[in-house]
Amino acid sequence: MGRCEDVQRPARLVIGINCRTSNAKEAGPQDIPKLWERFYSEDIISRIPNKISNEVIALYCDYESDHSQAYTVVIGCPVSSIDTVPQGMVAKTIPPSFYAVFRAIGDHPKALIETWGKIWHEPDLERTYSGDYESYNEKFFSNSPQEIDVYVAIQKSTPFARANKLKFNAIKSLHLPIDQYAITGSGALGIRNLKGIGDIDIIVTAELWDMLAIKHGITDENNVKKIVFPNGIVEAFGEESFHDEKQERNTPSIKDRIASAEIIEELPFESLEHVLYYKRKMNREKDKQDIEIIEALMNENDSIKNRTFNPSTLV
Repeated sequence: MGRCEDVQRPARLVIGINCRTSNAKEAGPQDIPKLWERFYSEDIISRIPNKISNEVIALYCDYESDHSQAYTVVIGCPVSSIDTVPQGMVAKTIPPSFYAVFRAIGDHPKALIETWGKIWHEPDLERTYSGDYESYNEKFFSNSPQEIDVYVAIQKSTPFARANKLKFNAIKSLHLPIDQYAITGSGALGIRNLKGIGDIDIIVTAELWDMLAIKHGITDENNVKKIVFPNGIVEAFGEESFHDEKQERNTPSIKDRIASAEIIEELPFESLEHVLYYKRKMNREKDKQDIEIIEALMNENDSIKNRTFNPSTLV
C-alpha cells in the first residue's frame, strides 16, 4: 500500500458525475459514498459516450489549495472525446503530469482509506494538486484481493527542482500583494521544472514599486532601474525600469502583464505569451534556449486544447 513507482502520463479525458466536497468528517466521508451509489444506481457507466474502456476513474481536481481544503470529485470513465456530454454529467481533462503511484491492496474501502492516509502524511511527496485519480480496472473487478492504483500528481523530479522550490519559497516569504506583481522571465519555466533558475525577476505595479523603493532603494544598472531585495535572489522592475519600451506600440504594459498573470502554487507568473514576447525581443543566447522550451510547451498545450476544448461541455 506504499509508493510503488513514479511515472509520466499524458493528458486524459474523463466524463462522469461530480460533487464538491472536502476531507472534513461531515463532508467527504458522506458525499463520496453517495456519489458512488449514484454512479451505480443510475448506471452511469453505460451512459457515458465515447468510452475508451470500462476502466472507472475517480478524479480529485479543482483543489482550493491542498488536501485540507475543498476539491471536486468526478467519478466516470476515460473517453476519446468530450464533444458530447450527457445532461447531468461533466467533462474534465486530466493534464499531463508526473505521478507517484500508490497501490491499495485488500478489502475495499479499508485499504483505500489507509493508502490515502499514507499519502497525506508522505513527507517527501511534492504534490502539485493538478489532478489525482484512482484507477479501477480488471485488478479491482476480477482480482482477490482487490487492487486500486492511486495516481498522485507530483513535481517533475529534476536535479534543480529542489533549488527552484527554495527560491520560490523566498518569494512567498516576502508576503507581497499577489495582485500587484508577477514573476517574469525564466521563472515561468522554473515553476514547471523545465530548467534551473538563477535569481528571480518580478514586475510590480507603480504602487508596489514606490513602497519597495522606500524600503530598499533603487539601483540603476546599464540604464535599467530595478529594486534589489536583501536576500539577493529577487529583483523588481516597474514601468520606469525600461526607458525604450514607452515609444513602442503593442508593448503590453506592466499593469496588463500583471492582470493576466497565471497563479501557480500560490504565486503569480507572467503568461507564457508575454514571456515569449520579451524573450524574442531580447533574443540573447540564453533567451534563444528559453524560446525553444516555451514554444514547445505552448505547442503541446495547443495540441491538447485543439483535441479537447469545447466551452459548452466544460465545467
